[in-house]
Amino acid sequence: MDLSLDQARALDALDRLGTFTRAATELGRAHTSVLYLLRTLEDRLGLVLLDRTGYRTTLTPAGRRVLDGCRALLAAEAELTATVA
Repeated sequence: MDLSLDQARALDALDRLGTFTRAATELGRAHTSVLYLLRTLEDRLGLVLLDRTGYRTTLTPAGRRVLDGCRALLAAEAELTATVA
């Protein structure tokens, strides 16, 4: 799987904060940057992670499963950072 930490962070932030704008603000990125990260993640995985049909973008069932993996990856990164610090 070709997944970057930035993509994992973007998916996590979108789920927690509910909007691309809030996710972008938290990540210190432009709104379009977060859109691009998640679109390329979907393309690389060959999955539809986001349901864009409603007023707010939500995660699909596949998106939820990928998010679980992303959160595990981010937790492992935090643990490794703490270990080496």
